[in-house]
This record gives sequence, C-alpha cells and structure tokens, in this order.
Amino acid sequence: SKGEQNTMFIFKSPFILGGVLLGMLLNPTVKAAIISIQVPQQAQQDGTFLVEIHVEQAVNLYALQFDIRYDNQFSVQSIAGGNFLQGPNGHYFIQGSDNQAGLLSNMADTLLGPNPGVSGNGVIASVKFQAVSPGAGTVAIENPVLTNSAGVQLDVQSGTEPGGQPSDQLSAAQATIQVGPLEVAPEVTAQNVPILSFWGFAILNLVLILLGRSCLRANNVRR
Repeated sequence: SKGEQNTMFIFKSPFILGGVLLGMLLNPTVKAAIISIQVPQQAQQDGTFLVEIHVEQAVNLYALQFDIRYDNQFSVQSIAGGNFLQGPNGHYFIQGSDNQAGLLSNMADTLLGPNPGVSGNGVIASVKFQAVSPGAGTVAIENPVLTNSAGVQLDVQSGTEPGGQPSDQLSAAQATIQVGPLEVAPEVTAQNVPILSFWGFAILNLVLILLGRSCLRANNVRR
C-alpha cells in the first residue's frame, strides 16, 4: 500500500533516518533541576542546627547562585560550600553577605576552567544557625540561578525536605523549624531539701542513747 511504501522509503534512506536520530539526540526530555533544603524539624533554644542546600537532577551544572532568607530568631554562625561542584581545576565558593536582618544574599559556587559541568544529586552549601529564641521559624531559598558549562541558564524547581523527607514542589524552598525552650535543671533550694522535724530529732537522740547504753553494758560484761 501507499503507507507501507512511505515507511519503507524513510528507513531505506540513510539521510532521513540519520536526521530523525539526530533530532532525538539534540532534543532530549530533560527534567528541571530541583533546589531544596534539608533541616531538622526541631531545635533547642541557644543550640545550633545545620541547614543543607541540595540540588537534584542537575545536568551539566557549572555555576549557581541563590539567597537564603531566615527569621530573626535565628543567627548565622558559619557558612560552608558543599562537595557537589568538583572539577579538575577545583571550584570557587562565595559565602555571600549576611545583613544580620534575615538575609544571606548572593551565595554562589562555580567550577574553574574549561571543564564540563556536574550531573546528579548532592549538597551545594550548608549554613549553621543558632536558635536565639523559642517558637516556629522558617528558612527559605530565594532567587536560585543555575547555569551549565556553556553559560546557559538551567530550568529550576524548588522543594523542601523537612527532616530529610522530600515534599511537594514549591516556588521557593522553605522549611519550618520548631525551637523549644532551653531545658534548665531545677535549682536546689531549702524548700527542696527535707528537714527533720522536732519528733525526728527526738527519735534520733533516743536511738543514740540506747546504742550508747548497749555499748556500756557490753563493756561491763567483758570486764
């Protein structure tokens, strides 16, 4: 039939078949990279906790930049780059600037040299916070920008991982940490210490007197 002849013509022609395969290779279905944060669900007042920024489904990732917004009941203690962006010439991590008012801006990391990007999943940065006051507070990633080795910006989605568990996609990765009050051991006061009553002292003295008499009688018997 006419349809079978057209099909046979396509697969018999090496140029047409090559063009179809080349088009499939140049236009693959690539999932968007996911930026997420992993935080503990709870923290103790005056204690510290670690926030990790993760990337998933990265393809040819060469450089990235993002901001972290946090509630003022938290204070930044330290910032460190992750181990995901690694290349033959190393990488350069920028801690960004902390305005002390709840924003870590322009955090960035990039590979060095004319190398291909990195693909897969991994940690791109971590921030250690101190919980200053009790209550529920949030930490969120804003304005994530990822580029490949050609300088082309990658598609990015954001999600949260409270307590390490993946969740639904969000426009800005955000997680809530519940800070509990500082546990302080109760002070030992005079009210906590048991005090012997009058009758307690009387009974104690009587016992001591009886023991003393018993000892004297025992000595007399031996003599």
